[in-house]
Amino acid sequence: MMNDVNYQIGEILEGENNSPRDGNHYIVFFEKLDGCDFVGAMISTSSYRGRNLPMSVEHFETHNPDFIEWIVSYRGSYLVPAKLHKFNGMGPFHKVGQLTQTGIEFLIKAIGKRPLHPWEFYKN
Repeated sequence: MMNDVNYQIGEILEGENNSPRDGNHYIVFFEKLDGCDFVGAMISTSSYRGRNLPMSVEHFETHNPDFIEWIVSYRGSYLVPAKLHKFNGMGPFHKVGQLTQTGIEFLIKAIGKRPLHPWEFYKN
């Protein structure tokens, strides 16, 4: 089933079909590629030998507009500094969190000028 991509930069997503062997990480939406695939960055709880970028509590909203706590908020989080091609087959995707404007600016600075890669290329 094809999923239409109607997300905004900074929305934190969970894909139903992420690869469990690599860990089920949350994805921050960056931009649309086409009607189905998109560009995103991965949130991790590991610095991965100092490669990942530490995030801060100011980067995450804690509650949605209905005052319900987001599933994903700051928990010693790191941003994987890679612009990743997220494929339609990893979804459907569900919004589970939101970056603040400060978090969006951090995201743009971290991955905005990086080349686009699929996860399989980046992890090697």
